[in-house]
Amino acid sequence: MGGPPSPQQQAAMEKVRADAKAAAFAALSPAHAASVNAIVAQVAAGTLDRRAAGGQIDALLTPDEQKGVLAAAAASRSAMRAAMGNASAPPPPPGGPPPPGGGPPPPGGPAGGGRFGPPSAGRFLLMVSMSPRQMRGTEPRARSSSAP
Repeated sequence: MGGPPSPQQQAAMEKVRADAKAAAFAALSPAHAASVNAIVAQVAAGTLDRRAAGGQIDALLTPDEQKGVLAAAAASRSAMRAAMGNASAPPPPPGGPPPPGGGPPPPGGPAGGGRFGPPSAGRFLLMVSMSPRQMRGTEPRARSSSAP
């Protein structure tokens, strides 16, 4: 379980990401896909916080579109586990115990599991629409306690 992914695993993960993006956007109407792309562009430009953007995208999507995007997200998680060699391992239950050696979950974590709460179609669309480097560049900054 140590070390970075192999070049083959990295290529497989990139393919899973591209396939996930295609499947997620296929679930959207053309108008909603254009709106999502506009919101993603604002996040990439630094003019919109990604959490707010995820909420805007979630509010924009119809229930059927959200179901389609979340199905694409579930399929991509399974494919990613397979690419990393954990295909036989069952997915952890939402809000379940951490993986062995993972330590306790942070206190006061959100309901529904995960680091940021239950899965969101908006968050998934943001994730597959931006490169990992772009996503890291939009992480919320720590607030200074000396700010007014």
